[in-house]
Amino acid sequence: MQNRRTFLAGIGAASTVAVAGCTGILGDGAEDAVEQYFEAATNGDVEAQEEVVHDEALFVPIVEEEDEFDADITTIERQTDREFLEEEEDDVSDEDIEELESEMDEILEELDADEHAFVYYSIEEDDGQEDDGQEDDGQEEEGHVLVVADGEDWLLASFI
Repeated sequence: MQNRRTFLAGIGAASTVAVAGCTGILGDGAEDAVEQYFEAATNGDVEAQEEVVHDEALFVPIVEEEDEFDADITTIERQTDREFLEEEEDDVSDEDIEELESEMDEILEELDADEHAFVYYSIEEDDGQEDDGQEDDGQEEEGHVLVVADGEDWLLASFI
C-alpha cells in the first residue's frame, strides 16, 4: 500500500511540474538567460554574463564593472519567428518565415546548438543625471536577442 501512495504522490508532483512548465510558471530558459545577462551587466559581473553567452556568440557585449551600466528591465518576452519578423517588417509571408527558419538552421549548425528563440527586451537606462533637481529617468532601449539552446542551457548568441 505504501508503494502505491508513493507512486501516486510522484505522479501528482510530476503533473504539477508539467502543468507549471506548460503555463510558463517555472519561467522560460531563453527569457531567463536574457534576464541573467542584464542583471549581471548592471552589477558589472563579467563571470555571470559569460555564463549565459555562447562561446561563439556573434555579437554580445560584456559589460565590465567600470563601464557603470545601470538599467532596469521593463520587458523580457520570448517571441515566435513570426512575431519577431512582424516587428521588423510590415507584411510577413510564409516564405519569409521559411527563409528565416533556414537561416536559423544554418546558425544553429555553426554554433552546434539545438534550438533558437528570439527574445524581445526593453530596458530603461539610468544615466544618473539630475535635471532641475529631479532624477533623470534615463532613456529606454529595446531590441531583440537571438538565444540558442545548447543542450539544456539557453545562451545568448547575438543582439539584433
